[in-house]
Amino acid sequence: MAEVIYYKYDPSCRTDADVVAIIAQIDAILASLRTTAMTAVATGQFLEYEYDTGMTKTNIVYRSTDQIIASMEGFEKLRQYYVNKRQPNVVRLVDSKNLKTRF
Repeated sequence: MAEVIYYKYDPSCRTDADVVAIIAQIDAILASLRTTAMTAVATGQFLEYEYDTGMTKTNIVYRSTDQIIASMEGFEKLRQYYVNKRQPNVVRLVDSKNLKTRF
């Protein structure tokens, strides 16, 4: 009889190109937020802008630079999440005889 190999497919997985496209979109949002933060610091007023994804339009209002910075930190964390998705998980097994312990 022939050997049967079973593979488990994760339907929620994304290709590398999809992840790169998502990272590029996040970079564009971060660039816009940086510009917004610099404008807010220069003028000292609250800022309002509209974000159009093609499907929905979102109106965003920042009343202080702290809100802009918190938003940027959130997008940086999201970006790092997707960067980590691109990198393979590596586990290195080392025999205990090869570990040097100093006491």
